[in-house]
Amino acid sequence: MRKIATLTLALTLPLGLTLLHCGGDDEGSGGSALCKQVDAKLDECSVTFGSGECSAKGEREECLAQCIVDSPCESLTDDSATSSFVQCTLACQGAGPDWFTCADGSGAVEPAGVCNGRFECGDGSDEASCGDAGAS
Repeated sequence: MRKIATLTLALTLPLGLTLLHCGGDDEGSGGSALCKQVDAKLDECSVTFGSGECSAKGEREECLAQCIVDSPCESLTDDSATSSFVQCTLACQGAGPDWFTCADGSGAVEPAGVCNGRFECGDGSDEASCGDAGAS
């Protein structure tokens, strides 16, 4: 089985991406300062999700939260493969810089999984430019 990085975070954006959301005021949380930055960024960008508790407590969650803080506003709602937010979150999930990013931004596939006759991306984009894209 090929290794595939997928976006698996806490809340779902309207475009189908899922995204970590920080909320509340949990001062005991190691990630509370970062969560406050995330909330400020979401407010600045007028991006809203449901309410949720801050969950930027682990290394991966902190990486994902930092992606939100560092991304331009327009990137937060852009689920295309070239979105800086999508690229950042996939890197947090373990995708390498040479991995193929699915066209819909839903995940990334290691190089050996591209043009291998199997659809690794849900949208089939990893096989779309391979000549005979008759994947199973």
